Formats: sequence, structure tokens, C-alpha cells
Amino acid sequence: ISVAHTLNRIGNVYRIQGKYRAALAAYKEVLKIAKAVHGNKYILISNTLNGISDVYEKQGMNKEAL
Repeated sequence: ISVAHTLNRIGNVYRIQGKYRAALAAYKEVLKIAKAVHGNKYILISNTLNGISDVYEKQGMNKEAL
């Protein structure tokens, strides 16, 4: 799961840099790993979903951000 935490941080950096495609790719990998290990009830999943939502919002994709 430490890989998932690292990928989440990488996704955050990409998001801050405006590299949204790379951020989404990292975040989606985090979700895959975290859900496989912990199911849907894990704080990293909610943090990652928040990052994904932020990426969509910054691109004006408000429906996807929900």
C-alpha cells in the first residue's frame, strides 16, 4: 500500500503542475491498488477521489467532478 501512497503524492504533484492526464493516471492506479487491498473503506480512497474531482473541476468538467 506504500506504493499507492507514493502514487497519490505523484498524482498530487502532477495536478498542481497542471499535468492533468498524468495526475488522473496516477490516481486511477492508486484506486486500483487501495481497493484491492482495503476494499472501499480506506482514507486513501477518499483522498484520491478528492484529487480526481479537483482535476476535473480545474478542466471545467463539473459533472465529472461530482
